[in-house]
Amino acid sequence: MPDDAGGASHPPARFRSVLLICAANTARSVMAEQLLIRELRARGAGDRVAVRSAGIAAYARDPALFEWRTRTQIEEGRSWLWEEGGAVFFKAEASAWTEHTVQLQQVWVDPTVRGSGYGKRGLADLCRLLLTRTPSVCLFVRPENAPAIALYDSIGMHRVGSYRSLIFE
Repeated sequence: MPDDAGGASHPPARFRSVLLICAANTARSVMAEQLLIRELRARGAGDRVAVRSAGIAAYARDPALFEWRTRTQIEEGRSWLWEEGGAVFFKAEASAWTEHTVQLQQVWVDPTVRGSGYGKRGLADLCRLLLTRTPSVCLFVRPENAPAIALYDSIGMHRVGSYRSLIFE
């Protein structure tokens, strides 16, 4: 079948549904889902294939592995930590980094210091740093996480879409 631009032909889709699962992070499967949907639409198959995504909560599955991965991310310059007196004032990781954007994940502030402005300062400083290296910074947030959404809004982030996240326990 010809593509939407009238170019090369592509074979018809063989699958009626696709489930994408990421065993390390619930957000990556959502990104893969959206990329696949975009590609299917570009090839004229968007209405014939159902695409869904799912992920697994990494810390709940293996806390030691999650902590090792976090340390490795810091050593590689892909995770940032602001810690004082044993309290984590701010933490975030780059889960995907391209020439166009950095996707942040695991944005976190110790519950004992939340609401004190540390999250806003940490995230604003990190975004300023990252924007010297790439044109945009993005992240995913669950719609029920109102405090996080308020934080992201307060530093000038803009919502560009919505997604669904499934966590199997």
